[in-house]
Amino acid sequence: MSRFLNSILDNRTKQDTLEINDSEFEEAKKIIDFIGEPVIRSVLQEKLKMAIETVKQYKDKSRELKEIIEKYDELSDKDQKELIKYIINKEM
Repeated sequence: MSRFLNSILDNRTKQDTLEINDSEFEEAKKIIDFIGEPVIRSVLQEKLKMAIETVKQYKDKSRELKEIIEKYDELSDKDQKELIKYIINKEM
């Protein structure tokens, strides 16, 4: 269980690691709830909470990026070129 949670927290920028569904988190929560040792259970619950938040933040950014891309596609060719110029100049 700890290995599963650590892999999420250690690989926050890897898309394949962060594409975890809710049922996997539910299963992890059930397993953690079975643990009798309060200290270990508490540590794993905290790691689970952090892992869920990490995946949530990633998914939110993905949705936001998808929305931006859709808006970009709706722009005229001229506006798209202007936006690209703006981004390039901002990076320098």
